[in-house]
Amino acid sequence: MIKTVSDPQPVFDALDNYIAGTDWIVSTASVTLDGSGATHTITCSDRNGKNSYTYTERTAGVHVAVQPMSANLGPGETQQFTANATNPDGTPVTGATFTWALTTGSLGTLDANGLYTAPATIAANAFDTVTATLTGQQSWASITVQLHP
Repeated sequence: MIKTVSDPQPVFDALDNYIAGTDWIVSTASVTLDGSGATHTITCSDRNGKNSYTYTERTAGVHVAVQPMSANLGPGETQQFTANATNPDGTPVTGATFTWALTTGSLGTLDANGLYTAPATIAANAFDTVTATLTGQQSWASITVQLHP
């Protein structure tokens, strides 16, 4: 299940309702963070060691967006792409440094700042895909390089 939880109390309330009447003595909770989100795990065990319950929830991570989403260029033309990242709560990720890449077999070039340069000559219309990645999350933009009449 992927959802954003800012208050863990509903999770504890749900556990309490689920295990009502059982004498629980051991309860552990942990949060594992990585760039793509957080995993919350709560484990409870009863006094007799006969019952246990584990609840795990995965929250969404950083969202990456590339602008513009597409570009139509002629041979040798350039397009500056930009990226931004937002946290699960919608606030911007400050100081984000993106890794820019082209798909395998691309004809153009892309610098470390997202500046794409179309090939100087092409025999037919060509297509490239630019990706921006931050902490395992990525977004992409498509590029069409067209022969000019």
